[in-house]
Amino acid sequence: MRNECRVLLPDGSEKVVLRTPYQGVNFLFSEREIRSLVNLMDEAYYFQQIYSLLQSE
Repeated sequence: MRNECRVLLPDGSEKVVLRTPYQGVNFLFSEREIRSLVNLMDEAYYFQQIYSLLQSE
């Protein structure tokens, strides 16, 4: 992750900031949480592709 996407919280934990198109709406994730989110979204994309292939036959 790029350093500008990270923020240090007052409790000393470091979070990754996921910005949205809406001003003031951001999500904070730990490194483990953001990696899990990315993996789950990859899986969802692959399942969508498989479903599309099955529907076209």
